[in-house]
This record gives sequence, C-alpha cells and structure tokens, in this order.
Amino acid sequence: MCHAELVKDRPEPKHLTEFYTWISLGGVAGGLFNGIVAPRLFAIPLEYPLAMIIASSLTPRSGQLKEHTRLIRWLDFLLPLMLGGLVVGLLTFLQPNRSLSLRFVHNLIFGLAGIVCLSFAKRAVRFALALGAVMVSSLLYTGPYARILTTARSFFGVHRVMLDKTENYHLLLHGSTVHGMQSVLPSRRLEPLSYYSASGPIGQIFELEAKDNRTLPVGIVGLGTGSLACYGQPGRQFVFYEIDPVVEHIARDRRYFTFLSDCPAHTRVILGDARISLRRAADHYYGVIVLDAFSSDAIPVHLLTKEAIELYLSKLTAGGLLALHISNRHFDLEPVLSDLGRELGLVGLIQNDLEISESEQRNGKEPSRWVVMARQRQDLAVLSKDARWRVLDIRGSGKPWTDNFSNIFEVLRWN
Repeated sequence: MCHAELVKDRPEPKHLTEFYTWISLGGVAGGLFNGIVAPRLFAIPLEYPLAMIIASSLTPRSGQLKEHTRLIRWLDFLLPLMLGGLVVGLLTFLQPNRSLSLRFVHNLIFGLAGIVCLSFAKRAVRFALALGAVMVSSLLYTGPYARILTTARSFFGVHRVMLDKTENYHLLLHGSTVHGMQSVLPSRRLEPLSYYSASGPIGQIFELEAKDNRTLPVGIVGLGTGSLACYGQPGRQFVFYEIDPVVEHIARDRRYFTFLSDCPAHTRVILGDARISLRRAADHYYGVIVLDAFSSDAIPVHLLTKEAIELYLSKLTAGGLLALHISNRHFDLEPVLSDLGRELGLVGLIQNDLEISESEQRNGKEPSRWVVMARQRQDLAVLSKDARWRVLDIRGSGKPWTDNFSNIFEVLRWN
C-alpha cells in the first residue's frame, strides 16, 4: 500500500474533528444570526462591526505587552472611552460647519480615529473596545445631511429618511443612494424633485403625455417616495410595483412623504417582484411603463433582459412608451439598452441631464440619465425634435442580455 493511501486512511486526531465541528456549528450559528436575528434586532447592520470587535478581542495574546498593572488595565477601558468621546465631539462641532468641506471633515475625524485604533493593536481588549467606540459614535455621522429622521431595515438593506442641510427637504436613502425627496414647504409639497424634476427627462416625457391628452394608466417599477404620482391628473391611475414593503411603509408615512396621499392621480402599490406581478396585469393596459430600479449599487439584472423587455412591451398599448432611469455611479447601462433595442426592433432616445446649475441644485434637482423606447419612430417624433435628446445607438454588435446571459463587467464604470 502506498504512503498516500496510508495517509488517506489514517483517522483524523480527535481534537481536529472537534475543531471542524465547532467551526461548522459557528458558521451555521453565524448565518442564522446574520440572516434572521440581526435584521430584527438592529435597524442598521451592526452585526458586521460586532463581528470585527469580537474577532479583535480574540487576538492571541502572544507578543502582546506583558504589563498587567492596575493602571494599564484601567487604560484598556478608559482610552477607548476617551476616543469615542473625541469622535462624538468632532462630529458635533465640525459637521454643522458649512465652511469646511465634507471630505475634509470625514477624513479628519475617521482618519484620526483609525490611527488611534491602530496604536492600540498590541492590546486586544483595548483595540476591540476602541473599534466599538468609534463604530458607535459614528452613528452620529450624517454626511451631507442635517440629521437622520428615521431608519428602517429590511431584507433588501437599510433605508433612512434624512433632513438636508438647509432643512427644506426630506430625502429617502437606500444605503448611500437617494431614492426620492420632497420639499417641506407647503407650496412645493407636490413638486417632483431629484431625478424626477419637471425640467428633467421624465418631466418632459409626462409633459408630452399631457399635451396628447393621454389618460391611460401608468405602470412604475420602483416606488421610492412616490414622486411620479404627481405627474398624474385626477382619476388617472398610477400603479407602483415595489419589492420591499418597508419602502411602501416609509412612502406612506405622512411625517416624511405625502406624494401617495396628496398627489391628484389615483395610486396603487403592488408588492412583490415586478416581473412576476406584471404578468398578472392585462395585456396592452399601460400607456407608459417607467423602470426606476437601476440607480442602486446592485442592479436587478432580471428586469433588464430580452424576456423582461418583451413582457413590458406586451403590457403597453400601441404607441406606448417605455421609460428607463439609468442613473448609476457604477454601471453604464446605455450599451445594454442599445443591444436590446437592436434585438427587439425598438427605437430609442437618451438624455444625459447632467449639467445642473447651483440654482437647480438648491431647488432640489439632481443629475440623471433617462432612456425612452418605443416600437415605432413616430411614437417618439416630438421628443426627437428636442435637442436635449439624442438617438440611442442600436448599431452595436454586443450580445443582448437574456435570462440566461448577462455580463455586468462589460458595463462596469472603472473610473
């Protein structure tokens, strides 16, 4: 019998078996805690910093400082507490200072805190408590906003309602992506803002609809704050398809947003995956379908395949329009839509509404990119005469995305 066979048949030592068992049990317990328990306990993903703190506290003691005087043990607790207080103080006094750039404040506070934490690395308890102090105190960090109004968490991530620095707007954020905003001023409460401004691409599309006196229902994939409902006339139906029930709960909370309750259109929210829910809609029912699901860091690819576009087209009336919001920091989705347009014989226009003046920014407008597609060229005739729109190039030779093929690396922004 060869040596390899002897090694293979040799039983593992008992302590290794126990080690593997504990590792497996720990993995299962960690998965259950992160997937089920943590989302119910924490409004934000605190399980990740907690794991870092626990791992840091378990650092092997070999090579650490050997002193065990009472003073040093007290410093293990006192110094992290002082560090947390320092971060809280800096956040309290520097964040409201509008003369300082956000990047400077961020780098100063957390860069300094990181250096101090690293200086504690040789003492496991001190290092772990310092990490914890920084992470807890960083909850006061509001970035470019004045304060956090509420936080809610779901399977799909953390949602926060923020008050902007001028205290004129409420904003809904998913992670770091804005998903809608509303003015707190009564005179502007029903004005669509951010990517949905009347002067922006989607405002131009609905302006065209109004001129044509179209009253057909509008389907919208992605609820956000419900801003688009205010483009509807009394009695016109706007149907939102939203996968996350927490988003609907926030959009209906009148303390923060009132579009769904106050805008003139009749609104309805259907919860669930949009492709599944849309199958139940009557064919040729919608005059416009708006896809507003691609601005986050992770895009739902299954909503942007050949089969998905075919589904949307089947629900549009003759002459219906398909509007897609493709603003994204990480992905350029224009080539994807070009390939799909060529494959399905569609015509399309694109507008990069990226040059926003300071006045427009103060009034709540954000840069955005929109594509509008239709079956026939005449369906886009009016918009095609507007210099702000250009023809979507469908002459490329890229492979269209399907339910069996997609390649996000080809559309990833590397700069």
